[in-house]
Amino acid sequence: MKENEKQDYDIVINGAMQLIPYVGSSLATLYFGRKQEKRFKKLEQTIKELAQELQGIKLPSIKLHNQEELLSLVEQLNDKIENEYIEQKRLLYKNFYKKILISPNINNYDERKMFLDILEKLTPLQLELLTYLIQQTQPTVDISIEHPKYPQATILGSLAQLKNYGLIKGFVNSISIGGTGGIQENIVVSDFGRSFHNFCIL
Repeated sequence: MKENEKQDYDIVINGAMQLIPYVGSSLATLYFGRKQEKRFKKLEQTIKELAQELQGIKLPSIKLHNQEELLSLVEQLNDKIENEYIEQKRLLYKNFYKKILISPNINNYDERKMFLDILEKLTPLQLELLTYLIQQTQPTVDISIEHPKYPQATILGSLAQLKNYGLIKGFVNSISIGGTGGIQENIVVSDFGRSFHNFCIL
């Protein structure tokens, strides 16, 4: 959601909450004050942690970056950190922040922007599946992947999304008809998926 859309949305919700009899105005003030404070604190905490982790590391001069593209990535990262509720994702955004500061963005903005957009969309299960698959030395049959917390359908759906993002590739292993028939695939991490993993997760 763009910043002006977020503001419009907040105005509408604020107005709606104020319609609640007797307590609406106070409730809206409490809710939006706390919401803004939590978002600010999350970003502040992340940047303080980042600054501490970068102590002692000689960062390249800002002049070595394409400054316009760097600022674009920083602005997007700040928005994503403010709005992120999953701690694992917040830490990955911090890692992304670190990588773009350590490694100047020269002729790679499109790739990094794509990495950031994909990272935002990935669920914790999809991140776990990608990490599992990258550790495999041989192709993995999709239906052989199990997880104690998730049913097979959720795993297969998550793998399908990883394929859509270009992070993994599937090759037909076998086709069965009738009963629980279907297409089984051998899954491998794509070169793009490895680049994504190395930049965003490692």
